[in-house]
Amino acid sequence: MIATAGANPGDLVLIVADTEKVANEVLGKLRADLGLQLGLADENVLSYAWITRFPMYEWDAENERWHATHNPFSGVLPEDEALLVTASGDPYRPSPRDPAGRARAMQYDIVLNGWELGGGSVRIWRRDLLERSFALQGHTAEAMHEKFGAILDAFDFGAPPHGGIAIGIDRWAALFSKQTNIREVMAFPKTQSGGDLMLEAPSPPEPEQLAELGLRFVGVKAPDPGSESIA
Repeated sequence: MIATAGANPGDLVLIVADTEKVANEVLGKLRADLGLQLGLADENVLSYAWITRFPMYEWDAENERWHATHNPFSGVLPEDEALLVTASGDPYRPSPRDPAGRARAMQYDIVLNGWELGGGSVRIWRRDLLERSFALQGHTAEAMHEKFGAILDAFDFGAPPHGGIAIGIDRWAALFSKQTNIREVMAFPKTQSGGDLMLEAPSPPEPEQLAELGLRFVGVKAPDPGSESIA
C-alpha cells in the first residue's frame, strides 16, 4: 500500500471507500481542511482557476434516468453530441450503460482558493438536441410538450447560440476580507436552519392564507410521549 501510494516516512495516506462522487467530495474537503490546519495554504495567495467540460449527466439510480449535473438546458460539446443516445436505441429507456454518461457539457465555473465565485453555461439552442436531452432525463414526449412546449416551439423558428455566467459578489467579499463564513459579509444572512431573524421568517401562516390555498394544519402524536408536532 505504501509503495503503491508512493508514500515516504511522515506522509499521511487517506483511503475512502465509496462511490467516486462521495469519495472525491470527502477527500477534497479533507485536503482543504488539512491545508488550513497545517498552515500549508497561504491565505495571502489568490489562486484562480476555470473549471470546464463538466460531465453532462450523472445516473439517478432511484428514478432510473440521467440527471443534469448543472441544469437541464446546458449545451453539450459539439464533439459529444453523438453520445446523447441510449444503448437500447429507445430514447425513452435510459440506462447506466448509455453513451450519454460520457458526454461533456459546455459548462464553466470560476473558482478562487476553493470557492466557486461564479458559474454558467452555453445553452442548447436546437429543438432536436433539447428533446434528446430531456428524454435521457426521463421526460416523455407528452411531458416535454406540457412543461417545455413554449421553448421547444420557439426553437423551431431558430435561435442563436446563447449562454451566460452569474457571479457571486458576496463570495468575493468573503474571500477578500478573509472570512471563512459567507454569512459574515451578507447584509441579512439566514440562519443555519434557513430562518430570517430580521423578518422573523418563516412565521405561522394566517388563517386567511390557509383558506385561500385550501390547506389546514393537523396535529399528530410525536414518537416522544407527551409531545406534539405539526404535520
